[in-house]
Amino acid sequence: MVPSLEEFPDWHYRKDDTHVTFYSEKTFQWMADHYGATLEVFGERTVILEKHST
Repeated sequence: MVPSLEEFPDWHYRKDDTHVTFYSEKTFQWMADHYGATLEVFGERTVILEKHST
């Protein structure tokens, strides 16, 4: 999970070539709302987006 915008420039993962995309909790919430999914956030490293079929 991306830290605040103020912390991002010095965040160690930003400089790790194996990480190509970063998401904030706000982005995950937008995706859940947009796609009609539920969002569960467990700490800073685990996020579950779940959409049940109808």
